[in-house]
Amino acid sequence: MAGNTRHRQYTRHTATSRNRFIHGLELLRGSCVLCRLLGNGRDTEHTLDSCRSASKWDFFRAKKAAQEKAKTVRKGWLNEFGACFRCGNIQSICGNQGVGGCRYKDLVIPLAWGVLYKAGWKEKVLEEVDMGRGLAAAARSELDYMLWLGEAAEVYGEQGSKMAAVVDKVMGLILEEADG
Repeated sequence: MAGNTRHRQYTRHTATSRNRFIHGLELLRGSCVLCRLLGNGRDTEHTLDSCRSASKWDFFRAKKAAQEKAKTVRKGWLNEFGACFRCGNIQSICGNQGVGGCRYKDLVIPLAWGVLYKAGWKEKVLEEVDMGRGLAAAARSELDYMLWLGEAAEVYGEQGSKMAAVVDKVMGLILEEADG
């Protein structure tokens, strides 16, 4: 009986967390998450494609470096079947899986990268994810952190990536700020 209760609690918690994540994606959709995280009050009502912030180019450089380095150390940057290669979402959230037209384009990957540069968030977010290994990777270098983001992780009871686990924590913080 106790195991059944724990299973129901886990299932309810997982569903609630997943719904919160999707609510956060909907809230952020169509805005520039880099300007939202790092812009110090700058207008966020533009897409990453049209962003004029220098952070955009720092992000693209870091993403490209991780993609290139991952080719030499494993099959690719993002864990196979763990995330859409275009948007970084877990498969059940992105139904397009790399064929384009992702509903939540330019949200997950830049949010995960932005954790490194938003004051106080690195420790707040990464200490809980993967028993602090994300924080250790981030302390070594941006490239180590980006590679760590692409590793496999269970998210909402299914196969995902550490990136999705990080952004799950980020969504909690963003939604707290939006409510407060």
